[in-house]
Amino acid sequence: MPQLLANLTMFQAVPDIANVDVVYWTLWVEMRFYLLILLLTWIGMTRARVMAGLWIWLGLAFAVQAGLVPGVADLVVQSEFAHYFIAGMALFLLYKFGLNPQIALLVPAGALTYPLYLLHAHIGFIVFARLGTAVDAHVLLCGLIVVMLGAAYVMHRFVERPLAPALKRLLSPRPAAPVLDVLVAGQPTR
Repeated sequence: MPQLLANLTMFQAVPDIANVDVVYWTLWVEMRFYLLILLLTWIGMTRARVMAGLWIWLGLAFAVQAGLVPGVADLVVQSEFAHYFIAGMALFLLYKFGLNPQIALLVPAGALTYPLYLLHAHIGFIVFARLGTAVDAHVLLCGLIVVMLGAAYVMHRFVERPLAPALKRLLSPRPAAPVLDVLVAGQPTR
């Protein structure tokens, strides 16, 4: 009965009481998000304030994950789920207002995602395996991010972009070869 009553409050995660339904794990996460939205509403939710808030939230999520701020800050920051909320809000702003100079800067960054995806894992594992004990992990991570973004740019600029037109032609559907049995005035030819 205590478990059921705690779940009725939607705050069962606070005292670490098990959920009555597996999907209820989201309730505490959602409740904190809606409290942030309530705070934004009280402050006055303008596009500029929301954008600034999203960047600050992203920075704080990184700081929590990196151990740069006390873990209790994660009650508000929700670093484990922040990226979902931030992405959803950013996509809504893009839908509502279209591209603006601040968001337009993300378009070239988006072009780097695939080369970054291809490069980062193995190179990152090797660098951390070789230098992980000799260099502070946060310094190494930041340096590796800069190097990987640079390598992704080089790959995009000098490999992807030059090859894209040829690959597009190669992979585009081609006109069908002429068929001997075509309809002429509604009748098949023989």
